[in-house]
Amino acid sequence: MALNVKVSTAWKAVGTVSANIGGTWKNVEKIHTNISGTWKEVFNRGLDVYTKILLHCDGSDGASTFTDETGRTWTMAGNAQIDTAQSVFGGASALFDGTVDYIYTANHEDLATGNGDFCFDFRFKVPSLPGADDAIFSRRQGSGSFYYGYVFWITGQYFMEPALTNVPYFTWYDTDHTFYSIYANSAISANTWYHGAVVRFNNVLKMYINGTAQTVTANLTGKTNYDPGTPLVIGRGGDYNKYYYYGWIDEFRYSKGVPRWTSDFTPPQSAYS
Repeated sequence: MALNVKVSTAWKAVGTVSANIGGTWKNVEKIHTNISGTWKEVFNRGLDVYTKILLHCDGSDGASTFTDETGRTWTMAGNAQIDTAQSVFGGASALFDGTVDYIYTANHEDLATGNGDFCFDFRFKVPSLPGADDAIFSRRQGSGSFYYGYVFWITGQYFMEPALTNVPYFTWYDTDHTFYSIYANSAISANTWYHGAVVRFNNVLKMYINGTAQTVTANLTGKTNYDPGTPLVIGRGGDYNKYYYYGWIDEFRYSKGVPRWTSDFTPPQSAYS
């Protein structure tokens, strides 16, 4: 499991936590902390049983291979590639050109978030403000009903209430095809790395930007995520040939069954492990 500890003024990653049990050292799978008399699990681990996607987006410049630490296979389309000119961790990130680039992983039951806790978190940076809908990640049918499972946008024009410009915006659909939208407090800036997180915890859908909870939330009590039966796509609006993302993505993680964060936090200071 991964854990960050603060040494002096810097956060340092602890690769493995072990405990001596009966003379044998064993890896610790869970850590709990006592908050106001109640023991709560520490959620912010890196690669664990809740992690369904973990892309470090590392590799050689121009490479088209995207390695998922969970073992999931990703396929490149267009000219999506590893770029060593921009990164948060690891010296590289994923670059999408905004016209034909995206990567996708095959449909799987884990990709529907269900009716419980989940978390998407990732780093993103755009070289210029899009001014129109750019989908960072999405599950959407490409024909017929065009139904979504969920989508994280930059800007809000299509299916957005209210219409916003250059604002991170997440829309989640239930099994009745009712959509629930949350969005950031303000627009992003070009050429700036951001940490984005979308969390469902105790049936509240919330967005965090750079570790700060955004004002608009959604109540998902009794709601289950619609499963469109499609791949999860990064860099485009799902199976629909539109809404291509122009920019970089780094350290993309999807967790199912755990929220990772339940209040404001300091974004991770090292890559997940």
